[in-house]
Amino acid sequence: MQKKIRESIWAKAFLSMLALLVVCCILIYGMVMIFLPRNYHTELEGQVTSDFYDLVEVLERNGWEASSDSLMEFSTRNNASVEVSDDCGNNLFSVNFADMENLDTSMSCSATFQQGGQTYHVFANAALVAVAQSYDILLKLIPFIAVVILLISVIGAVVCSRYYSKPLVSISNVAKRMTTLDMTWKCEVNRQDEIGVLAASLNEMAERLNNALASL
Repeated sequence: MQKKIRESIWAKAFLSMLALLVVCCILIYGMVMIFLPRNYHTELEGQVTSDFYDLVEVLERNGWEASSDSLMEFSTRNNASVEVSDDCGNNLFSVNFADMENLDTSMSCSATFQQGGQTYHVFANAALVAVAQSYDILLKLIPFIAVVILLISVIGAVVCSRYYSKPLVSISNVAKRMTTLDMTWKCEVNRQDEIGVLAASLNEMAERLNNALASL
């Protein structure tokens, strides 16, 4: 098997291209698994922070008692728990729509606001569920992605190896016939690159040799 691979340019080109495509696809998917959740985490943190400070503005403007709907909306939208307490630490309002069980990805926000000359504290703890879900989805897709990577790599390696090795094999066969002084051939390689130049040179050489043999 190894001998056949060493003697076949098609096999060498196929295996090299296959390995290159597989490695590139694995690296690309690995980078997606690393950077996509991180970027998503940053985006969600920005969204939660923006929503939280919008909520604080509502609390300062309307007061916490008249803003229960806003507190509930923030909690449900961001999977968060929200607590409002006075300056003495007494809990005045709390709501919890955060699912923190078995979840390591979360963020906390806190702020103070004034109402009726009194200072109040609002604290929120948001569960970034979407980040964990996106990572879990990427993990579950690994078997399917592996099959797709292998399929694409094999097809790409076959196409590329045939494109580059087929004309070289044809030229090699022609060169073997030249060693037996058989000039009844012509390289049918219509390309403009170095392989095409080589084929044209062999055709010209064969014609000159044939003319030289005929004159002897």
